[in-house]
Amino acid sequence: MCYRCDDTYKTIPYLMEDQEFINAVNNNPKIFLGFSDSTINHLMFNKLCLSTFYRQSFLQDIAELDNEMLPYSKYYFGRLFFLDEPYEITSSPIWYLDRDGYGPEQLCKPRIIKEEKYGFEALNGEGIVKGKLYGE
Repeated sequence: MCYRCDDTYKTIPYLMEDQEFINAVNNNPKIFLGFSDSTINHLMFNKLCLSTFYRQSFLQDIAELDNEMLPYSKYYFGRLFFLDEPYEITSSPIWYLDRDGYGPEQLCKPRIIKEEKYGFEALNGEGIVKGKLYGE
C-alpha cells in the first residue's frame, strides 16, 4: 500500500461537499482507472455518476520500467478499449518478482520471471464465475 493511500477515505466528506469539485467531475469527465487503494475513489465517483474502471493503475502497469509493459498487463489493458466484447480473464502463466528499487538504475532492466504453478486460487467458493463487475 502506498504511503497514506489508506487515508483516502478521509478526503471524501470534504470533496463531496465541495461544489466546485462536483461540477468539475460532472462537467469534465475523465477516465479513472486503478485498483486496490483507489477503491474508495471509485465509489465516490460512482456516487457522482462517473463511470470508472477497476483496472490497471498507471504507475504499476503502464509505467513499467522495462522496455515495454509486461505482456499480461498489456493484453488486458488493450481489452479496456473494447468493453462491449465479453472476454475471459485467464491466469497468467508467469509472474514477476518485484523490483529492488525504482531508481534510474532500474530503467530497461527486466524483472525476474517465475512460472505460475497454481493459476487462480479462490478464497471463497469454487468453479467458474460469470457476470459484470460493479462499476464496469
